[in-house]
Amino acid sequence: MGTMAIKEAFDWVIKDPKSVRASSTVIRISDDMASHKFELERGHSASSVECYMKQDGVLEQPAYLELSKHVEKAWKDINQDLVLFQCFSHRLPILHEREISCTKVARIYSRMLEK
Repeated sequence: MGTMAIKEAFDWVIKDPKSVRASSTVIRISDDMASHKFELERGHSASSVECYMKQDGVLEQPAYLELSKHVEKAWKDINQDLVLFQCFSHRLPILHEREISCTKVARIYSRMLEK
């Protein structure tokens, strides 16, 4: 772990790379889609699903389909950054691997909640 906290790592995160934003998108939208119905029952309505439904005037199912497209695009961004990252950087692969691992775990957890 000691080799992770290097200046290059902080510089990379500060630049707000596409993969970090995409990971946030995957986690946020996946969580909102998985917990949407439960949150409505509790009286919470501020979620990606509710915002999309109100903003675009669509029903729940079309909102889910469109938000799923956003998640899919975010995964493509993550993969694109990963390829570039592997080609041009040999010092930070573990940092990027952990970012992707956290995103995968969050997505798996969200899918478990959906069932």
